[in-house]
Amino acid sequence: MYRLARPTLNALKAPVGQRNFAKATLLGRLGSAPSVHETQDGRKFVTYNLAVPKPPKRDADGKCFADPPVPVRDTNWFTVFNFIPNSVEYLTALQPGTQLLVEANLESRSSTDEAGNYQKDLFLRELSHKIVSKKK
Repeated sequence: MYRLARPTLNALKAPVGQRNFAKATLLGRLGSAPSVHETQDGRKFVTYNLAVPKPPKRDADGKCFADPPVPVRDTNWFTVFNFIPNSVEYLTALQPGTQLLVEANLESRSSTDEAGNYQKDLFLRELSHKIVSKKK
């Protein structure tokens, strides 16, 4: 008679041992056409840029800071990597401006550049996505 609510995207479909990853859910628009790359062992993968608007800045009372009546919103840009087999043709057909809801694993990697500066990079490996709306 009663059903359990189904999780959005694939959040609970992963095996129990894989549920301890850091995950992100992003709602944004494609900034450019997705591009196809190849790994050293010949596997194809897709990368795309996702523009996600930041929430408007608010004061202590919760009101938006805005000189003009409409608050100006900054944008965060994320590069998403998709290694899912058979998704190359589908993703490359999407046009810039398409709004996507993306679920991804977060991976961080540390390195040192030529000058000896420590760097920490954050990678988003797509698990799934849904098209929310087509290009405006």
